[in-house]
Amino acid sequence: MRADRHYLRERAENATAVTTTVLLLGPALFLAGHLLFQLAVSGTWVRSRLAGLAALLMLVPVAAVTERIAASLLAALAVLGVAASDTLHGRTR
Repeated sequence: MRADRHYLRERAENATAVTTTVLLLGPALFLAGHLLFQLAVSGTWVRSRLAGLAALLMLVPVAAVTERIAASLLAALAVLGVAASDTLHGRTR
């Protein structure tokens, strides 16, 4: 069975430590990598990335007790918030 079908079929289950790690570590690595890239290129910390990382860190205890689909949605909203902040502040590229 494909992983996406399995995930959606079993979405009502609470997240385990493994699923919480996978759900939050992926977006966190993306944000941290881009933050470090921006630091190396421009020498500045991008506050929206720091805020996104902080939001993902705060989601760890929440994601551990919620359904996996809700944890996925919350992680996506954290990254979407970073994208919205960048758009509003003119950092599109």
